[in-house]
Amino acid sequence: MTVRTILIAALTAVGALGIPMAAAAQEPDATTTADLAGDAANMAVLDRFYRALSANDGAAVAELLNGARIWGGGSDGALFVDGGPYDTDAALLAGVFGRIDPRFEFLSGYAGSYLPSGDRVVALGSFLWADRSTGRAVEIPFAHVFTFRDGEITRLEHYTDTSGALDVATPG
Repeated sequence: MTVRTILIAALTAVGALGIPMAAAAQEPDATTTADLAGDAANMAVLDRFYRALSANDGAAVAELLNGARIWGGGSDGALFVDGGPYDTDAALLAGVFGRIDPRFEFLSGYAGSYLPSGDRVVALGSFLWADRSTGRAVEIPFAHVFTFRDGEITRLEHYTDTSGALDVATPG
């Protein structure tokens, strides 16, 4: 396909959608630019969050989650979190980090992609855990839904598939 054919197809699609040509070529308005800046700021906070998490820097994680309501969802409470909400640092430590099965050692966590939408950002990534008795490692995918206000995390919903951890922990 030539560049000319692609351009004609794009112009035809814009016209078929009923978008005036002038509107299709407009610069983003100030609101859009501000939204993009807010998205970038929120994702920068999440970069710091996942770096602190991977470094096992509990103080930095707690600082970034200070005042946030934390909910665990879609997780097996026997291995990880029991649902929440966790409104204080003490509740977070007991209800989330305190519930992690002692058979597992946390090795790292990262978000591979962010999906921002206004005051919410979905982070998709993985945690790497090792079974302490066997040394077998397992990568567990997660989805975190963060809500922000004024550049700070106000809510975190955690969803993960714990079947991989169960497989590693189950003698067989």
